Amino acid sequence: MNQLLNEIWKSHQPLVEEVAKTIGDFAELSMEEYRSAAYLCDTLQSLDFKISRGLVGYPTSFTAMYEHGQGGPSFGLLCEYDALPGVGDPEGTINGHGCGHNLFAAGAVATAAIMKEWIIRQNIPCKLTVFGCPSEEIYGSKPYYARNGYFQDLDCIIGFHPLEFNGVLYAQHNAIQSRAYYFHGKSSHAGAEPEKGISALDALELMNVAANYLREHVTSDVRISYIIEHGGLRPNIVPDFASSQYTVRAQQLTTVEDVGRRLDRIAEGIAYAVGCTVEMKTGYLYANTIVNRTLAHLAYQHLKELGAPVFTPEEKEAVKDIGNGILLESIEALPLVLGQYTASTDEGDASWCAPWIRVCTTCLADGTPGHSYDVVKQITSSSAIKGTMQTVGVICSTLANLLAEPQILEEMKKEHQENTKLHPYEVNGAMPDIELFPNSPGISHTVDALIVDPCQTPLLPMNTEDLVISVYADNSLLGKMSADIDGLFKIKFSASNVKSFTFKYCCADSPEVLFGYYHIK
Repeated sequence: MNQLLNEIWKSHQPLVEEVAKTIGDFAELSMEEYRSAAYLCDTLQSLDFKISRGLVGYPTSFTAMYEHGQGGPSFGLLCEYDALPGVGDPEGTINGHGCGHNLFAAGAVATAAIMKEWIIRQNIPCKLTVFGCPSEEIYGSKPYYARNGYFQDLDCIIGFHPLEFNGVLYAQHNAIQSRAYYFHGKSSHAGAEPEKGISALDALELMNVAANYLREHVTSDVRISYIIEHGGLRPNIVPDFASSQYTVRAQQLTTVEDVGRRLDRIAEGIAYAVGCTVEMKTGYLYANTIVNRTLAHLAYQHLKELGAPVFTPEEKEAVKDIGNGILLESIEALPLVLGQYTASTDEGDASWCAPWIRVCTTCLADGTPGHSYDVVKQITSSSAIKGTMQTVGVICSTLANLLAEPQILEEMKKEHQENTKLHPYEVNGAMPDIELFPNSPGISHTVDALIVDPCQTPLLPMNTEDLVISVYADNSLLGKMSADIDGLFKIKFSASNVKSFTFKYCCADSPEVLFGYYHIK
């Protein structure tokens, strides 16, 4: 890291601290990151990044772009900010960042700010884009960015996930797909007239048994997991409805999809045999990650040069009762052979679009259980900030190196093209199912009207003088709202058969921006 970059990097620790604490305090769940998204957009806009909001079907998604000069490399910085339910306190009653996504966001924002200042002062052409990626935990948004072409023209993509060690990830995450099965039968008295009933639960349990037999006839990397979501109301009533949720993981996305189709055939056959009907839905789908050796090696060299974070006796003492009670200060060697994780991430879809890497420096105590209150206890600590700063430093020096030596960029992209010859999907404009989204804050309804309160809707602009809100029902424009004397936006509706509405706004001549969904239960 040269002297100028080093000075700029060190001056941005307050920004890392501020973002980590603010997002940590919001602790908003997947698909509900309204305040987090608004704060991140405002922060990046104040740094002169051009903001685009409400992308790929997610109200809380955004991109923040800054370009200096023309024709330079284009770098993508992933940014996550969703929390987890029930991990924010020992009693399991509040949300918390049990996966450290507040630090993920802090790393992305700080890297963007540092690199922007550096390319200006060095006068180097470069394009920086922060991708605000909500809902990583349950219904990832990165596959929709990928399927809508947002990652297509990038020279590399960087992730910032906080972990417990110092090193560059050189292992492939599994692909994963979620599937839901809803069996419909016929209820009757389980004691007096069982012959008149058709048990949806019987069908569901038989499907689970068949799925377990399927394990013998799939490759060893396949993981099939399921839960029974609904199994009936009373034991003396033959269940007319039963449902289950499945996830399938494997090293390759094509394998996941093949196993999913086999599960579908099992469900259809058993439903036919029992006399039920079955409804099947595909949920999230994440590709396996593609790790770029050239980029990994470059980042590893910069990690060795900058070094691992060094912790104070007080910081070490603070984690003595968490995990193994130590903060690792050694650097793991870059593996010679690609490893394999059985876990999954929606960063996989980004990694198929451009060379991708994730650099790790110690932010958490070794052995900290993931998705736990033990993570939450550490996410704004001085040791976590120190680890995040070190990650940011390694990434910034790596990107600066790529700008200085374009031949490495070419080698990196050539390797990526070789690794992705058999691309698992095309850009197809796919969008998420809006029925999965919770109601957005500030939106309500009366018997015959929909109402938006801009003061309760974090994603709306504060100045509502030239604000126009459009409401869509089943992809058709229902009408436009205007503010009344109370500052509320109201529109009459009579579409009694419509249950889901989409809300967009525009100001002056700006394009429409998605900011919310509302479902009438």
